[in-house]
Amino acid sequence: MAGKQRKRRRLILSLLAAVVSVVFAIPILVAVLTSFKTNAQVFTTSSLSLPHGINLSSYWQVLTQGGFGRFLLNSVIVAGIGSSVQVVAATTAGYALARLPFPGRSAVFWLVLITLMLPPQLLVIALFLLVARVPLTGGNGILGGGGTGLLNSYPGLIAPYLISGLSVFLMRQFFIGLPEELGDSGRVDGCSERTLFSRIFLPLVRPAVWVVLLLGFQAAWLDLLWPLLIAKTPALYTVQVGLTTFQQEYTAEWPLIMASAIISSLPVILIFFFAQRRLEKGLVFTGLK
Repeated sequence: MAGKQRKRRRLILSLLAAVVSVVFAIPILVAVLTSFKTNAQVFTTSSLSLPHGINLSSYWQVLTQGGFGRFLLNSVIVAGIGSSVQVVAATTAGYALARLPFPGRSAVFWLVLITLMLPPQLLVIALFLLVARVPLTGGNGILGGGGTGLLNSYPGLIAPYLISGLSVFLMRQFFIGLPEELGDSGRVDGCSERTLFSRIFLPLVRPAVWVVLLLGFQAAWLDLLWPLLIAKTPALYTVQVGLTTFQQEYTAEWPLIMASAIISSLPVILIFFFAQRRLEKGLVFTGLK
């Protein structure tokens, strides 16, 4: 009897999961179908209707006109450098907060937690002013005034993604969950703290490193607000800002918008597809901790 109830419950959950999957898949299907239509077909046919033939002109126009290739390259640079540095910063900071006793460690950890409670939009103005007033950059003096600082530059674009409170918190939780005996045995053998970190603890937290890398890359790739504020010339537009160039004041080229949205989402989809096992392992490990 209990076995039948479990099977029935599993069947109901499977059906619910299937329904939810279909609901989430419909917008993606609409975007794909629209990208293969002409602009006239978008307004004369149903959103879920098949296009009259495969029309690749929207994809060709996106890739060859409007500098969209440059936008993709900028996003790769910003997201790649930002997530890579974020992994290094979060790993070292997380290890220090978990394993190194130093004055004020608890206060620093609480500050990290406070940053998780603040919405990113709340920090945009302060971060903008900080980037604009970096001394001796962009015409600024030694006190950070008189110029534009790091505005409209790659360092300014990348700056917010170099560190994340969430990444530091995740790495700290991973390190603190490892047995203390590992460090004690290494110290008995004469290992330095640097050797303990690089040779013993770091290999054990690779799942967490993948989680931080993927989340950092996704956050930088999908962000619109910060690049929109910093990039003043099309040469520095990221792909999310580039998508807005297809939207005009009174009209919209929906096939172009959908084709560019699909192209811009492919890198994140491919990264998650090939790193799915590592990501699942890291998330499961995080849940256990």
